[in-house]
This record gives sequence, C-alpha cells and structure tokens, in this order.
Amino acid sequence: MRNLPSLSGLRGEDTTGHRPLRGIGAAVRGGCLLGAAALVIALSGRPVLAGEAAAAPLLPGASAEVVVTPNRGAEEQKDVAASVSVITGEMLERSAARTLSDVLADVVGIDIGSGSDSGSRLPTPSLWGVKEFGFLLVTVDGVPVSGPFDPSLALVPIEDVSRIEIVKGPQATLYGLSATAGAIHVFTRRDEAERAGRLSVGSFGALGASVAVGGKTAGGWLLKASGSADRGDGWQDRTDFSRARLALTASKEWEGGSFTLSGSLLQDRSAFGSPLPYDDGRPSAGLDPDRNLAVVGARTDHRDRALSAAFQALLADGLRLEGTFGVDRDEQITVQSFLADTEIGSDLTAVGTSMRPVTETAFADVRLVATAHALGEHRLVAGAAVTWGRVRSDGYAFSFETPFSPAPAIPSLDQVEHEGDRSFDDRRAFVGAYLHDEWTPVPRLTITGGVRFDSATETLHTTQTEDGVSAASEESRRDTGFSGDLSVMWRALAKEVGPLDLANVWGSARSTFKPAAPNLAEAEEAHILEPMRARSLEMGLKTRWLHRALAFDVSVFRLDVDNQAVSIVLPGGLPGVTNAGAERFQGVELSIEVRPPAVPSLAVTLGYAYHDARFVHFSYLDEDGKLVVVDGNETELVPRHLCNGRVAYSPAAGPGGFLAIWYSGSRFLDRLNRYETGSSTLIDLGASWSFRWGRLSLVGHNLGDSRHPVTDSEVGDGQLYISPPRRFTAEVTFRF
Repeated sequence: MRNLPSLSGLRGEDTTGHRPLRGIGAAVRGGCLLGAAALVIALSGRPVLAGEAAAAPLLPGASAEVVVTPNRGAEEQKDVAASVSVITGEMLERSAARTLSDVLADVVGIDIGSGSDSGSRLPTPSLWGVKEFGFLLVTVDGVPVSGPFDPSLALVPIEDVSRIEIVKGPQATLYGLSATAGAIHVFTRRDEAERAGRLSVGSFGALGASVAVGGKTAGGWLLKASGSADRGDGWQDRTDFSRARLALTASKEWEGGSFTLSGSLLQDRSAFGSPLPYDDGRPSAGLDPDRNLAVVGARTDHRDRALSAAFQALLADGLRLEGTFGVDRDEQITVQSFLADTEIGSDLTAVGTSMRPVTETAFADVRLVATAHALGEHRLVAGAAVTWGRVRSDGYAFSFETPFSPAPAIPSLDQVEHEGDRSFDDRRAFVGAYLHDEWTPVPRLTITGGVRFDSATETLHTTQTEDGVSAASEESRRDTGFSGDLSVMWRALAKEVGPLDLANVWGSARSTFKPAAPNLAEAEEAHILEPMRARSLEMGLKTRWLHRALAFDVSVFRLDVDNQAVSIVLPGGLPGVTNAGAERFQGVELSIEVRPPAVPSLAVTLGYAYHDARFVHFSYLDEDGKLVVVDGNETELVPRHLCNGRVAYSPAAGPGGFLAIWYSGSRFLDRLNRYETGSSTLIDLGASWSFRWGRLSLVGHNLGDSRHPVTDSEVGDGQLYISPPRRFTAEVTFRF
C-alpha cells in the first residue's frame, strides 16, 4: 500500500478521529479469558434431567449437541476432528442479522466487517488471518456459490437461513478446490408446515419484509414458497440499496430416499460506496468518512437466477447414492471508481471502470456413501464432481478530477472521460474424483482420511481498445493435482471423571491446491496466475464439563500457502494481481460456552484467537519500478488478537435480550509494517419479547460508534473501508 509515509502516536487511537469508549478495549482484552472463571462459579451443580438439553452448543441458539455435516454425514460437533461452528436461523432472528458480517461475527477467530470492493453491505471474511476470497468455499444447500470463481456473497440468502456451518482449514478432499482456508455451508429453511413473516425498520431508512409458507400435498410433496424485500439509504451518501428475492422448493421423502428441487430469483441493486483514502498513516485530512467519493452512478448490481436439486436413494443395506446439482446465471452491473491521488491542495484524481459481467455456472456432484464393518466400523464416501463456469463482460475505463474539499463535487457517470473499451471472457472447468473413509476401529478412536484428484482448465480471452487501437490476447492453462487429508479423534475419557464429562483430542493434516483468479477489471493486465497450494496442521481439544453445562474447546493451527493471489500497484500506477510467494498463517483459538442448568434459556459465550499471519518469501516491483521485499513481515490488516463475548437470554416466551462485544487488536496498515492502527471495540445490545405468535425485538449495532478500518480495497491503493456508524433495527417476526 502507498501514501503511508509516517505514523506516530497512532497506536490505541481511533484512526478516523472519532473518540472510542475509553477503557472498553482494555477491559475486553484483559477479561476475555478471566471472565470464564466467574461463569463457572455461577453454574448450578444440579444434574441435567432426562429430556433436557444436555450438551453445550458452540453458539447461542444452537441445538443441544450440535449435529454437523463437514464429512458429508451427520455427526455431533464434539466428534469432528476439525474446528466447526454453527449458527442457527433463530440466532439470526434474535440479533436482527441482515448481512454476512452480522452472521459470522460471533464465530471465534473470524475477523469481519461490513464493506469491501463487492459493496458496502458485503464483507471480506478472514479465517485464520487469510483475507482472500479465493481461499474460501461458500455453498448454499450444497451448491458452491459462483461455481469455480470467487464466491459472490450477495447471492447468499441471509433472510432464509436454517443454519450455517463454518469449518476451518482445507476441505478440498470432499468439497473441491475452493475450500482451501475453510468452508461456509449455508442451509435454507425446509420446515414442513412453515408459515412465518418478518417486518423490520431501521436506521438510514432501512425497511424490510419477508414471508414464507409451506405445506404438504395429498401426494406427499412438501412445497414451500418464500419471498423477501429490503431497502435502505446506506450510511454513506448515495449508497441506497434494494433487494428482492423469491424462492420455491418442492421435496418428497420415501422409504430409503428423498428428492428436492429448488429455484430462486434475486434482484439486488446496491449503490457503491467508496473506501476512505489514507495518507501518512491516517485518513486523508479534510475528507469525511461518510462522504461517498465514487462517481455518481457507481453500483454493484446482481440479477440472479438459480436452480438446484438434490437426491438420496438407498441402493442396498448400508449403501446409498447421493447427488447435488445446480445451475446459476448472475447478470451484474459493476461501476466503481477509486481515488488515485489525494494530495491536499491539489485536485482529487479518480480512475474507475464500468462493466457488465455475466457469470454462468453449473455444478454436479454424485457420490456413493457406504457403511461397512471390517476391523471396526467404516463410513466410505466415493464420488466425482464437475464445476464449470464462464464470466464475460464488456465495458470501459474512465477517470475524472474534482477540487479537493470536505464535500467535493463528484461528476456523474455520463460526465466522465472514457479511456478505452475493454472486454474479457474467462472459462473454467474443475473435474475431480475423491475417496474418503471414516474408520472407527474401537469406540474411542476414529481415523479419517481421504484423497482427491482434480483437473482444472481455464481459458482467458481479453480485448482492449485505446485511442482506436485494439489489442487482444488469449491464454490457456491446465493444472492437475492431488488433495488429501488425515485426521485422528481420540476420546480420552471412557466415563465422566469428576466435573469433566468428556475430553476429545484430535489432530489433522491437510493439503490442497486451487487455481487463482485473474484481475479481470484491468483487461490489459489480466492473466492467469500460478495455482495456489496450501498445507495445514491442526490439533485441538474438545471438552464438556459439569453435566455438559460448560463447553471448552481449543485448537492450534498452522497453514502454509504458496502463490496466494494478492493485489499490488503495478509500475505505471495500474492495479494488478500477482502471486505472493510463500505465506504462513498460524495461531491459537479457544471458545467457552456456559449454559447453566438452573437457567436453561441463558447462554454465555467467550472466544479468543491469536493469529500470526506473515509473508515468508515475497517481493514485487512497486508503481515506481522499485523492488519491494517483505520477507518476514506481517500481512496487512490482520489483527494478532481477537476476542468476542456474548450473553444471551432467549426464553420461549417473555422478555429476552443479549449483549455482544467484539475486540480487535492493533494491525499493520501496510506490508512494510511501518504503520499500525489502534485496537477497536464493537458493542451490540438487543432486547426482545417472545409470544406464542412471534417475537418483537430492538437491536442496537456498534453502540460505541467505532469507525475503525475493517479491510483494504484490492483496487484502490492505500484506501480502507470503515466500520459503519451506530445504528438500530426494530423487528417483528410472526407465525400464522
């Protein structure tokens, strides 16, 4: 990053000039773990009675002992040799979650905040300190979002979530090449007789409504229809949005099998809000963080149509056939601009692009799942998958200048100067076959391992016209490789020992590779990069205490990555993407949850993560053509310390509420590690009242009004997205 020459006295300050709540950050940092001791003291020693929820889920709102499916089979979370977290739809309703940032905020170790080059409502999730979309797999009902391309989070139906499973670490053996740093599996509601609705109103002109109805036909088909509509003005000027979605689902179950067919239509119109330029390690003087500096008419729109299907069929005793299929077409409008020069006293110079990408994807995964007995119990999964995608677009580049002022006059798109046309056509196909076995030779030991072979092909065609002269290029690449995993779960206790109910020790080793995405916005610099490869080691301990009223999990990880795609400024000032050599991400994460038996509606969670993310070997040429070497430096905007805590009281009827606090330690703003931003603390508070017919709730977000940077722009050099200000949401959910 450039425009960051000096910094003094910034540590511990709010970099946007807003005064944080004094003492909150230090209190959270110091009490993140010590608070667990007080929670244990408060526990009742009463045994759990038959029929009560006996186990400790990872997050408030989850079921007794969470059942998850990271290995394509139902397993209790405590028995999975991986870091797994679960969020339920009920939890999202109680917290008035409307973005993926809201959804993932309570997962220990995930650094997330609203705002990215994809739009002001969309985050760049960071698992294990990896801030790269291409390393994260996102699926909706088993179908990868955006297929072989980086996931488009605008397509995730937050308003229709039954549960979300977050699995950290490479998952490529079973789920394909995109699951390098982890996977987020979203499951939509499939309730048998659902009739529910939602009405909400919030700050910045936010309005929302949704409705879902479902029931069975005489022929045994379960039919469901759901629709939602949301709008708002956005916290920056000229960042209004509207979103409407309609989904239809038909499913049927019979002895030994099931079939589900789903279709959805989505229209998401979102005006684009610019990041905040930083100069000398601070926000550029004289620029208001709430002022939108993007060209008038900037937007990131989606019109998406999706169809998916899934089936199961019992072929024989202990053998079933499963399949998941999906097709998608996403028509987009992407108009963005970023400041290229923010020097005080001169005109503001901005560059941008106006593009209309169309992304088409298709996915199929067919597998055999078998159970067998040979020196113990086996659950075998053997399958093959095909992921195909094509994205093509036409558009043009532009630039403009405007006088420097706190409220600069920004031109509209039809007033800016065009600087050449460009187009691209990128086609990808991933074909893979995999074999996975979960072997339990004795009840206290489970060994899981698998291997996958993938072939990835890509063809990229680009055209650029400048001053009447056209230049075209075409590039193709084919990569093949193996992914694999091996994990062990040892159930150390044969029976309860004093207050300790169980202690499961686990470890895993995984490897994978993934083709990198090109920088398609800049046709003259677009090219196919070397594939990214990753290897991870992880070990952990999962424990339950006091008749499972207390859960304590801890894990240690190390992820080595070669050729991660990162953004740079190319010689001449153009944005580009390059391979980053070697990087290492390592750290420790732990989570504690308490559910006192005497107060079954109360849940208290604490999480802490230490992340050390740094370049091992990486050098590149900057915009002036000078060699920059960052070997050993920490990666930018990855905090070493993350804490989260939540106290939630969620009775079936009557008053409830929650208090949530998130602390993020200081982080470097640049790859040379010269400038460091201070720590930040976010506070959410909610109150609710549950009735037989539904729930009323009021939620305040970011009550301390912290305006800290959350992520950097991959296109705008030295420009950071800032946390949204304090805001409120009132909501009523109802059943009929």
